[in-house]
Amino acid sequence: MDKSASSFFLVIEGLDGSGKTHVSRALTRLMQHTHGDRVLLTFEPHDPSSAGLFIRQILTRRIKVPPRTLALAFALNRADHNDRVINPFLNGGDRRALLCDRYVLSSLVYQSVPPLMMADVQALNRGARPPDLTLFLDASPQTCYERMGTRPADRELFETNLAQTRQTYHDAIDVLRQSGETVVEIDADAPLDAVLDACIAAIRQHAPDWLAVESAPLERAAQMLDNPCHDAGAEVLLADLRSRSSGLTGDALRAAIDARIDQLSGGELTSLFLLTLRRQGYKLTGRLPWADVCAYGLEIALPLEITQRGAALILAETQGYEQVTKKIFEQMDAGTDILRVSDFVLVLDTAPRSEPVAGYERESGGKAMSPSVRVVHRHDLARFVEAMLSPPLHDESAAI
Repeated sequence: MDKSASSFFLVIEGLDGSGKTHVSRALTRLMQHTHGDRVLLTFEPHDPSSAGLFIRQILTRRIKVPPRTLALAFALNRADHNDRVINPFLNGGDRRALLCDRYVLSSLVYQSVPPLMMADVQALNRGARPPDLTLFLDASPQTCYERMGTRPADRELFETNLAQTRQTYHDAIDVLRQSGETVVEIDADAPLDAVLDACIAAIRQHAPDWLAVESAPLERAAQMLDNPCHDAGAEVLLADLRSRSSGLTGDALRAAIDARIDQLSGGELTSLFLLTLRRQGYKLTGRLPWADVCAYGLEIALPLEITQRGAALILAETQGYEQVTKKIFEQMDAGTDILRVSDFVLVLDTAPRSEPVAGYERESGGKAMSPSVRVVHRHDLARFVEAMLSPPLHDESAAI
């Protein structure tokens, strides 16, 4: 890697359960703390890109296709992801860093299924931009299964046979190294804070000199990611929005709010979302102890002393709506969780306005969705804020 390069493309890879999604999000927040919006986190398969939803259907076993069809779908998804997200961002200005949760290495591992060889899959992805550094979180199958312990028994297509998959990863890493790519293996059996520190050390060694990555315990990075959204921080955001829109009305007010909402991080959106719920009479009963989806219990009092119970689920920037619907079905089937007796579920989609990942209908696999589910996007939250900043309007359509 050229230490004076003006951009840096980092890929995080690993078995399911290795902690790669958590670590990639934590690394992104640590970099954004110093470099702001010049750091972007993305993921693959990329739902908003070509064939994204088709791939999700395959991974959740709703449809079955031959290996070559799946490999072509991933190559198309990656090509579109490169053309519309990765390359425009990295080429859009000096000193930009993009992190990607999974990339070509995953395709070499999971799509090299007879009659396809790794060389065939590599050829399909020849046009993909090579990363400057790939970090492989090397965790044992035991560690991965322990970290996936809260997931349902019917794991996704590639979450089984981890021992064999781990060996295939090592074989694929050799292929990439022979092609000149830099791949660093990280001991991911260690506690996640140690894994994060090892990743930071590798980035410092291989990244350009301008990319400062602050060391931080995982707990601190988690706070930066999943702030429980106390009122104080949300009130500051609301005050900032009020200041920016002071004296504005109508379309000018709406445009100012939209522009600011588009700039908010996932944590800031969550903070504002939960404050909005509290302002509308919802009571937060505490965070739900789920490892793979950030969620809070909700209650709201209705006339005639009726109380409705529900949940607020936060859809992270690197999660597809499928993960939320799976969680809802999983908890309903378990019969012991809040969702079994929920009257409603509110889902906040924190994806950028240009790349909504939850704005489409999902098949339910034959199951009836018991709770009423509503997905809230950035533009919805902007309308809620607009209603709060324009109290005389009392626009009922802006209520969650």
